[in-house]
Amino acid sequence: MKKWVSTALLVAVVMSLAVGQKEDFVWVFGSTGFGWPNAPKNDVALLDFNFEPPKVEFVHKPPGVDAANTSWCDSSGQLKLFSNGKRIFDGDFTVLPGANNMLDSPDWDAGYAAVAGALILPYPNKKDTFIYFSGDLYNYQTPQNPPWWYVGFKPILYSTFSIGATGTKMVEYRKELFNQEVTVDGHLVAVRHGNGRDWWVMQPVPFSDRYIAYSATPNGISVHHIDHTGQHITDTGIGQTCFSPDG
Repeated sequence: MKKWVSTALLVAVVMSLAVGQKEDFVWVFGSTGFGWPNAPKNDVALLDFNFEPPKVEFVHKPPGVDAANTSWCDSSGQLKLFSNGKRIFDGDFTVLPGANNMLDSPDWDAGYAAVAGALILPYPNKKDTFIYFSGDLYNYQTPQNPPWWYVGFKPILYSTFSIGATGTKMVEYRKELFNQEVTVDGHLVAVRHGNGRDWWVMQPVPFSDRYIAYSATPNGISVHHIDHTGQHITDTGIGQTCFSPDG
């Protein structure tokens, strides 16, 4: 269990560096362990950075949390949105309308077993509208000899939804973003564009030196370009993507 908590903390730290203000001030963890059939589906832990030192609170709530966990807070640091990769919840852990299953599978009720496999970001210049990034698990063989079987993401998907006085509305549901090849199963990280408005979302391609750069602007979400780093990723690994604070 300690291993998975450490992994989740590493991923959360990457996200903390990527998102400024108080949008990431409450992190959500769970007790579910990578889809184990007898793992508990409740008992959520909140790590709240509105306090010094950060406060840990344990609550008995219905969503299970596995490797995928993403949250968003308002400008005061209050938890407003959360996803375990299977569903999207509000700050009280009530499932948002139209967000009961963000996958192509009826499974994963206890949480999606993909590290950083979901990501919630505010839509640039669209008030109370959000983008949800994720992907479907895909089995593939590695280029090694002999080849191994691995699990990646294919396709990469996004959804958009709005939250207003009249309620929540799913605007776009599971729209295909990238399906040309397999990407790592998760490892979605984001950082603000240099213009302070838009978003960059990066994701590695396994067993290569490539990173897919997705762009979120007021004009939409798209694949912007593919970076070649010159250093091959020899495994899928955990925590191989981060942004430099020096730009």
